[in-house]
Amino acid sequence: DKKEMKGKTSNVFEKVESTIAKSIDDESRRNAVLSSLEKTRSTYADLENNFIDNYPADNAILIRKDASDEELGELFENVLDLRHKTYTAFVDYHFEIIDMTNQKEWDKIMKQVNKVMK
Repeated sequence: DKKEMKGKTSNVFEKVESTIAKSIDDESRRNAVLSSLEKTRSTYADLENNFIDNYPADNAILIRKDASDEELGELFENVLDLRHKTYTAFVDYHFEIIDMTNQKEWDKIMKQVNKVMK
């Protein structure tokens, strides 16, 4: 279900946001990390929407017994591209916030970020 999937993702990002707010006392650094998270969340949401809209569970190619190797290859190539873009967004976030956080803040934030990636 599309709403359920989006709800779970939104909830995880809210937990990351809450962790940032609780973990970083310095307002300037906190806002920078939150801004970076918002950019990541936006990218993730765009990719998630693209995936949900274009690759539903009842995708016509997947359920066709006579689907060609070329059709399936193209479908999964697109899925892998979206997956790569999602991981790239999180890698970018990772490197963006390195200098904005100390080790204690980093550990707490990344523990929550890893939940998004599961």
